[in-house]
Amino acid sequence: MEKQELRRQLLEKRRELSSEEAAKRSAAILHRLKTLDVFRDAPQILTYVASKDHEVDTCGLIRELLAAGREVLVPKALPSRLMDWRRLDVLETLERGPFDVLEPPESLPLVRTISSAALCIVPGIAFRLDGYRIGYGAGYYDRFLAGFSGTTAGLAYEFQITDDFQSQPHDRPVQWVITEERVIRCAGAPGR
Repeated sequence: MEKQELRRQLLEKRRELSSEEAAKRSAAILHRLKTLDVFRDAPQILTYVASKDHEVDTCGLIRELLAAGREVLVPKALPSRLMDWRRLDVLETLERGPFDVLEPPESLPLVRTISSAALCIVPGIAFRLDGYRIGYGAGYYDRFLAGFSGTTAGLAYEFQITDDFQSQPHDRPVQWVITEERVIRCAGAPGR
C-alpha cells in the first residue's frame, strides 16, 4: 500500500478512538515501556509531546519523569527540517508550533550533548515488526535518528502495527515498538 494512503487510513482510525479509549490504551503502553531496563536506566529521555490525533499520550509520562527528577528533552522543529532538543522543566511552558504540536520555546535550554545511553521515544502512524515506521511525512525524526547513538522506542496502538508498506533508504527504524498488547524487540535492540 502507498504510504500516503496507509497514513490517511491509520490517522482516521486513531482519530475515531474516544478520548477514554485512547487514554486507556496509552496507559497500558506506557506501563509496558516503564518495565524496560533501557527506559529505567536512561540518563536522558527524549520524547515527543502528544498533541493531536489521539497520539499515544506522553504528557502524563513527562510529568512523572519531571517529578522524579529525570532529564526530559523535547524537540523543536527548525525551518531547516532538522530538530533541536531542549530540556523541559515544566510541561506548561510548551507552545503550539508550526505543525500544531506542542514545542519548547526558544527560552528553554538547548541540549547539545545527548548521551549514547539516552532513550528517544519516537512518534509514528504505522510501525512494522522490524521497527520501520511511517511518520507524518516531513522526515524530521529520520534525519535526527541518522546521527543518534542511543536507544529508540516507538509507541503505537496495536492496530498501527502493519507490514503493509515498504521502507525507503533514508528511513531509520526504531529498536523497540511498544503497544498496549506487547513489547516488540526489533533488530539492534539493546538490553531489555
